[in-house]
Amino acid sequence: MKAVSRQLRRVLEWIARPEGSPLEAWRQRILAALLLGVCVFGFMAYAVGVSVAVANGVFTVVIVDTLVYGLVVLITVARRWPYALRAGALVCLPALLGLFFLYNFGFVAAGFPWLLCFPIFASVLLGVGAGFWAVGVTTAILLTLGLIIPLNVMPWTAATPFAAPLWWVSSASVITLGALVAISAGYLFDGLAREATARRAAEVEADRRERLAALGTLTGGIAHDFNNLLQPIVSSAEYARRTLAEGHEAHTLLDDILITTSRARLLVRRILSFARPPQGLREIVDLGTLVGESERLLRAVLPSSVALHTNVMQTAHIMAEPAELQQVLLNLVTNASHAMQDGGVVTITVDVRLGGEDLHDTLLEQADRVVVLTVSDTGIGMSSDTLARVFEPFFTTKRPGHGTGLGLATVHATVTGLGGVMRGESTLGVGTRMAVLLPAVAPASAVATQVASHPPIIANGPAQHILVVDDEPAVLRATSRLIERLGYQVTRFATPEELLQAFDTLTPAPAMVLTDLSMPVLSGWEVAAQVHARRPALPVLVMTGNLDPGETAPEGHPGVSGILSKPFTTPELRAMLQQCLGG
Repeated sequence: MKAVSRQLRRVLEWIARPEGSPLEAWRQRILAALLLGVCVFGFMAYAVGVSVAVANGVFTVVIVDTLVYGLVVLITVARRWPYALRAGALVCLPALLGLFFLYNFGFVAAGFPWLLCFPIFASVLLGVGAGFWAVGVTTAILLTLGLIIPLNVMPWTAATPFAAPLWWVSSASVITLGALVAISAGYLFDGLAREATARRAAEVEADRRERLAALGTLTGGIAHDFNNLLQPIVSSAEYARRTLAEGHEAHTLLDDILITTSRARLLVRRILSFARPPQGLREIVDLGTLVGESERLLRAVLPSSVALHTNVMQTAHIMAEPAELQQVLLNLVTNASHAMQDGGVVTITVDVRLGGEDLHDTLLEQADRVVVLTVSDTGIGMSSDTLARVFEPFFTTKRPGHGTGLGLATVHATVTGLGGVMRGESTLGVGTRMAVLLPAVAPASAVATQVASHPPIIANGPAQHILVVDDEPAVLRATSRLIERLGYQVTRFATPEELLQAFDTLTPAPAMVLTDLSMPVLSGWEVAAQVHARRPALPVLVMTGNLDPGETAPEGHPGVSGILSKPFTTPELRAMLQQCLGG
């Protein structure tokens, strides 16, 4: 029995493969079942009808039945025909058969049953609207034939007593039954489709969450190591910049290093945001100014065959982190350049518009003014199906090894986190236009939009004793050097065991402990717990590369005064030290 069921399923899928939305898939299954049923069981009705017609010399029936059955077979094997054409042709056949038999034979043939099938088929295969239309056509056919009964133009009317009254009674029954069944079936299928769509959406969302959770686990594992690599770069670049005289030619190169590491840090946070939305510090940013500042770096990532044009229409202020906006720009421009292997033009436009009806039911529904950042290209473009999926995590059109599917997904997550909306337009062979719409804010009297801002560090802090422990030698050296330049006394430890062994004998007494989180044998939480057991009032600051800034220590880990996310800048480190030391 199972083998028969599997074979039947294969035959039905061969006739019409279920594709598209749940409703479309079910209608294709029904179309396949109807076509198979008519081909198999309809053959018996065809054979009987033709035999009776031949025996009685009614060859018009033979011709019509043969044509209709042949059309059914043709629709069944015409798998490349569009669904609407196949379904529409099948729906019209009962109406034609009903009209033929009612006109020529009246009540003695199957005209009424065939005509009854017409609105039912239409509603099931084409929707409630088509069902209403078919009921109207059925009513018109029956009304027209009923009105010409007194004229005796139909072959059977003269020999049928009470033809007109019987006709109107039968017609009313057919119209009523056809309308009730057609409309009920149509609304039933629409309801089932909505339920199936909601179920599919829930399944897709559950699958998306599982994938994002897997992504969060994966990136959480590598984030610590990646940020440990960035930390010495940030610290050393800041140290070198402040060591060199103002105006030195290396300042620009060091600024590029700091901006790039800032973007790299933000990239890790954005990837982690799929599983855990970040809580970063945001400020009022002039988007036009930021685009201008980023132009040189954006040109550096573009091949020489791709030109970059920027057009800032008017001043546009938004609330965001400058680095996350630069990451959005970088991803959009990089994606645009990948679509122009033979060269082209990338255009960045910044403008401000009023809110409107097109933003209803979006995060910008209440926005009075909207900032629009547009990145357009003259590349190969995308199909509508591809465009509908470009913001899905892991979706990529690039060949294996040349794309992660996270670029636009990262942009979408960032824009959504900023309370904005992403919109895309694309035409094959013409290009693509990606628009970022964000809520506009009033400009502040003094807005800091410089990503690389380096106030001089004056070593006038109190000579308090800070213990630093990290199992990465480069991070340990760089962090200790920064703290010493802030005016503190530092003692370094390569392992937690060394720190705990020397803890009670240190002079002067330590004012705080700065520890890495992920270390062999003992974690930062365990170091904090043991320090807290010996000196409950001693603050412990935990630095880590796989937690978002602003996160607090989980319950069950006493003694932790704060968390510092790697890679951190000198101002961030100074602020956390002052916070933990009470000034």
